Amino acid sequence: MARNQREIRKLKICYSVKDNEWWIILYEDAGGFYELKQFVWDRDQDKLEAFLVQKKVPKSRLEEHLRQQEPDRACEALDPGPPGGQ
Repeated sequence: MARNQREIRKLKICYSVKDNEWWIILYEDAGGFYELKQFVWDRDQDKLEAFLVQKKVPKSRLEEHLRQQEPDRACEALDPGPPGGQ
């Protein structure tokens, strides 16, 4: 999903221990900042569902935001890789 969108620069995958659910956060380049596109895995429908809370991160704070601990979540930040790659 992230590989096919050129504007996505980073992604973060998190497991919420408390809620027993997976979260995916995509960091989309929007000029002077990154827009966060958040998704949660819906087990019943076996697909990602958009979490519609708008968040923006200044480009100068990207690395800090990626390293930031999420409450009750274990996270890993990743590069999306080249388009169409595996």
